[in-house]
Amino acid sequence: MQIISFIHANKSINVNTIYEALNIEQSVASLQLKILRDANIVLTNRTGKFVFYSINYDLLEQVATITQKYFSS
Repeated sequence: MQIISFIHANKSINVNTIYEALNIEQSVASLQLKILRDANIVLTNRTGKFVFYSINYDLLEQVATITQKYFSS
């Protein structure tokens, strides 16, 4: 959740900035980002040798809508 919040606050950010700012190991950040990518929660954009991560707000909106419908019934 900390990584998601950090990406949200920064809009688009690379893994180096994430692990340095959150004071976590690079391998931990990379593993967590892979899990988030596989779940389509974050999107990637490669610029040169850097991969920038951003939140997939469209997916989160769909999940929120489905959840709201489910719990409203």
